[in-house]
Amino acid sequence: MGGASLVVLVSLFLPWFGFSASGASISVTGTTAHGYLVIVVITVLMMTGYLVLRSGADEFPLPLPITHETLLLAGTGVQFVLVLAGFLNVPPAGLRWEIGAYLALLAAAVAAVPVVRPVIRSRPGRR
Repeated sequence: MGGASLVVLVSLFLPWFGFSASGASISVTGTTAHGYLVIVVITVLMMTGYLVLRSGADEFPLPLPITHETLLLAGTGVQFVLVLAGFLNVPPAGLRWEIGAYLALLAAAVAAVPVVRPVIRSRPGRR
């Protein structure tokens, strides 16, 4: 999950949308096209810091009002929803998706799967 989140972070600064015609090409990064993706940058940095501080310890050094699983679910959920919104919200003027958008969406989904899967399995009525 941490590695996939770092891939999301890097992909936010890759070309997300582009246009090319008559030998000229234009590309726009995710954070340039959608300013709200800066929230994803902050979320990834905070989650990475949390995971680094928690690594090698059974408990987080500071008391937190929520559980480890809830914190990771919230972080990856926010990350995925915002990246999905940015992916689906293509700016006008004939721009098309570029590699950064695809990579961010894939990495955000990969980061969320290990956290979401146990939550879905623990729902009542599921076996």
